[in-house]
Amino acid sequence: KTNIHTLIQQSRSLCNTVFLSAYPFDEKKTTPLSYWKKDIYYFMRDLIEYQQIVKDICVTENVPYCDVFNENIHLYDRYLR
Repeated sequence: KTNIHTLIQQSRSLCNTVFLSAYPFDEKKTTPLSYWKKDIYYFMRDLIEYQQIVKDICVTENVPYCDVFNENIHLYDRYLR
């Protein structure tokens, strides 16, 4: 949370700030992260939690938040093929 607040403060000093959410991913390819390190796992549940934290911070900081994650969650399987 501290890092997100710091990122917002730093970006505001440079330009208008907008946060874009991360895009959904195929958990079958990230548990483990097969193309890089076999002992690192990225879980969708962690991304969902992170997205909510960032969204809440953006509301508190009055920063626009573009939620491409939830807008496209129903399409991500098709895009990741």
